[in-house]
Amino acid sequence: MSIPQSLIEALRRRGLDIDYVIDILASKLELDPLDTARAHAELALVAFNEGLNFIDRGGDVVQSSEKLYKAVEEPLRHWQSPKTSMRPGKH
Repeated sequence: MSIPQSLIEALRRRGLDIDYVIDILASKLELDPLDTARAHAELALVAFNEGLNFIDRGGDVVQSSEKLYKAVEEPLRHWQSPKTSMRPGKH
């Protein structure tokens, strides 16, 4: 199952991103931190591949760098979360 593109676009129009939805769902449903980490890792991989695809197609350098930045930011943002069990010394 994937998140409908229309929902992703509605979030972006409001200045939000899919990572926000992951965090809300994880918090409200009290999901296992490892499951949440996997979701963030999948999101990072998608952003990384999109960034590389922009480059391969000779696309906009700014869009490429934004996607690649997101790919790095996503796992780091989750790692620094106080609720995660993925921090050094906590697993």
